[in-house]
Amino acid sequence: MIGIGFNCITTDAKIHSVEKILPKRNSSEPLVIPWEDGFIGRMTPRYLSKYYADDEIPFMERENIVIQVRPYPPKYELKLKKFSGTTVKVELTTEHLSINCSCSDDVAGLCVHEATLLSNKLLDSCPNYLKGLYRAEINNLPPWKKKIVPFKVCENYSYAELTVEMNNEYGRFYRLATNDYENGLRLPARNLEGYLDLKRNDEVCFFVTINFSAFGLPVFFPFHYKFKRSRSFSHSYLLDESNLKMSLNSYDQYLELFSRRFAALLYEDKILREEKKDLISEDINYFERKQWEIIQIWRDLLEDPPFPIKLRFAQTFKRYRFAHQINLKNSSVLGAATLTKARGNLQLKVEIDDQDQYLKMRICLYYRNQLIDCPEFLGDENCFFLKISNEEILFIDNLTQAGVLQKFRQWKYRLTVFKENY
Repeated sequence: MIGIGFNCITTDAKIHSVEKILPKRNSSEPLVIPWEDGFIGRMTPRYLSKYYADDEIPFMERENIVIQVRPYPPKYELKLKKFSGTTVKVELTTEHLSINCSCSDDVAGLCVHEATLLSNKLLDSCPNYLKGLYRAEINNLPPWKKKIVPFKVCENYSYAELTVEMNNEYGRFYRLATNDYENGLRLPARNLEGYLDLKRNDEVCFFVTINFSAFGLPVFFPFHYKFKRSRSFSHSYLLDESNLKMSLNSYDQYLELFSRRFAALLYEDKILREEKKDLISEDINYFERKQWEIIQIWRDLLEDPPFPIKLRFAQTFKRYRFAHQINLKNSSVLGAATLTKARGNLQLKVEIDDQDQYLKMRICLYYRNQLIDCPEFLGDENCFFLKISNEEILFIDNLTQAGVLQKFRQWKYRLTVFKENY
């Protein structure tokens, strides 16, 4: 048996008067159940109760029942997370659902496993729970394609949905679940204060917050210890209204010059959005121009610096929309590393595997003519910081390269296209 609780699901009183449909069968043989009211994927526990003999069935928590693609759509399996040995198989068509069970019992209508798993998974309040599992364009694919595509069922409270995963072998499959992979650029409005003239002494550290970006690019700012005994950081003094004044050693002064340029750019953006908002909306190249200004600051910083450029990296406990909100308190400090500029030492190459029925493309990353088999980047926001070692980070100063890498990183650096799609 399959792990049964003491509670029971009792059929609706209206169903009691409905004539049962209980064909005698061995449960290993599929039982065909037409869709409720003729709509694809529509089925409720009330409707299903016509197909099992008992007026009540064992209750089971629906989150303990999982739906898996077996072996590929439109065939699925219902299983229990905590129990094994019993598998209920279902197949979806435009007209009906067919169901059978591995228990192979001789029954009238549904066996106890079929009735328990399927009925507990369905909801009267969400009659179309199964609709998302029937995907005509995927069901019609030839078997050889289905065998190489990593299908997965995503289950929500009100619906289950067939999705396509990415894997290391094929990456993303072109034109299968295309909406799952597009992440548009975000242009947050900036609300920054205080491009300050700083003169007094203090100890500072320069941090890149890897889960924050300005115009889609990373920036860095200096932070000082708010309380020296605790040695903890909070907000950057360049981005608040404290008018804090410091004098810095030559190394920190050099880094601060570039942080000031970032702060000035964001402050200018804030003023424009407050006072001349229409000018920004009319300037179709505004976003791209700001991106180039930020990338140029990074290039200037890393172009033959007087000493090694070492920055710290941190990830805040929550995402911030505006730079002046960044608070390093309770953040996760990822360590410090020396930055170098990629220049011409980084190349992207494309490998094509042209099979008879599909084409597989792989993006390969080479640094100083050496293949980086598994590129590791800092953060999920972008692909500007490539980890060469624990002590060295390569800054990718090419917007096109970084954009291509960010997109293909989501796809495991691979894209598979069936021949009829190109």
